[in-house]
Amino acid sequence: MEVKTMELSDREEWLKLSRQYDKFIIEMGADLRQWYNGNGKEDAFGDYMERKISNKQALMAVKEGACLGIAAFSFSNNSFSFFAVEGNAPFEQTARLLISSVLSRLDTSREVTVNIMKSRALLIERQREVFRAFGFEKIEGEFIENGVKMEKWRVKNTAFSLPCLINL
Repeated sequence: MEVKTMELSDREEWLKLSRQYDKFIIEMGADLRQWYNGNGKEDAFGDYMERKISNKQALMAVKEGACLGIAAFSFSNNSFSFFAVEGNAPFEQTARLLISSVLSRLDTSREVTVNIMKSRALLIERQREVFRAFGFEKIEGEFIENGVKMEKWRVKNTAFSLPCLINL
């Protein structure tokens, strides 16, 4: 498995992976149209993908040409802005590789954040577990992002979390 910087030709893979998470958005009572089409305040998903790819802020874990997961990030916010692992991929290995790859690009001397859906689905719980293993902690409260309830997680200094990279 390796991580590559995404190209515009990878947009369909990203959209396909995002669609695997639609059921969690629906379970929370959110409107998928708002998630994908934007809401006047936040970008439509297609515009967001294109911007992240064009700015070299989107990574894809691949094995034998297959997409296993995607992470997008923001240099200006020092944060993860999208994180998903394909349902049949080796979850922990893929997640750790993506997280470590993003952390290697962000300023780890500052707080790093990630937004995680407020869903209790097993796949989302596994996301929480792997971010927790890197030292992330949930910040109290919730907020809405494109109509979806989210939790914000943060790690204040990732230097102590680097041992999590062992055994990738």
